[in-house]
Amino acid sequence: MAWAAVVSAGVSIAGGAIASNAAKGAAKDANAGIDDGISEIKKIGDRTRSDTAPYRNLGSASASKLAALLGIGYQPVDTSSLVTADAQGNFVPNSELYATNPQFKAAYDSAMAAHQARYGTTPNINKGSNLEGTNADLLKSVDFTDYNAKRQADYEGQSGFGSLMKKFDKSDLDSDLVYQNGLKFGLDTGLSNIDARARALGGFDSGAATKAAIRYANDYGETKTAGAYDRNTSEKSNIYNMLMGTTGVGQNAVNTDASTGANLATALAGANSAMGKNNAAARVGSGNAISGALGGVGEAIGGMF
Repeated sequence: MAWAAVVSAGVSIAGGAIASNAAKGAAKDANAGIDDGISEIKKIGDRTRSDTAPYRNLGSASASKLAALLGIGYQPVDTSSLVTADAQGNFVPNSELYATNPQFKAAYDSAMAAHQARYGTTPNINKGSNLEGTNADLLKSVDFTDYNAKRQADYEGQSGFGSLMKKFDKSDLDSDLVYQNGLKFGLDTGLSNIDARARALGGFDSGAATKAAIRYANDYGETKTAGAYDRNTSEKSNIYNMLMGTTGVGQNAVNTDASTGANLATALAGANSAMGKNNAAARVGSGNAISGALGGVGEAIGGMF
């Protein structure tokens, strides 16, 4: 009887262990599949960002060009984000400043070298450094006054700056080839016809002929000027519309990234939730298996007495 009870207890323990391991193994297998899904979700996000990058860049360049043509002034450096952190917590310098401002680049490189000497080769804000402190130190060590002044001068000095907002004036007439090429020919031809008619009628030197010539020249000049004004306005509208169109391409790309990011975030949240449920179910299953095994042991031992 005793041996039977011992065997029964052993079987119960073995069965409980097997059931517990099976529950954990099932959760592990299920979570492995979810891990693969999470990896693919992240790849989709990376591919989307990569695919839309050319359109975002086009939109950004178009918006910048349009701002210049509209005469919108240069925006000074945003010193609140000299250094930011990426998703892994690594320091990331302001890319434009790092590429265009030697003073900032030198200060940043020096700060990172000091950080790496203390915390290791990977500059990670989770390893004891302070992101805000780094920004404050860099701001103290770099004077952006001259940099901003030069960038503003370069920006506002570029060809066409403010041209879309410029009022129509004589310089536009001087640069209008249609106006310049057609005005003299039309005036000469028209006035010659008036003179010829006056000669034929014997009134070449009359006041009426002079008034007719002046009236014709004035009316013709106004007509040609109006045509030049219309061409100038139409050209400005075309430039504005083309740049707004390509700016819209960039905005659509940004919207695509935002929409994709929101969908992927929802998918990731669902995947992580599923993994949590699998782990919880495994713990419950394992606990139930061990509890059942202990109950079987108890019954077997109880049967011995």
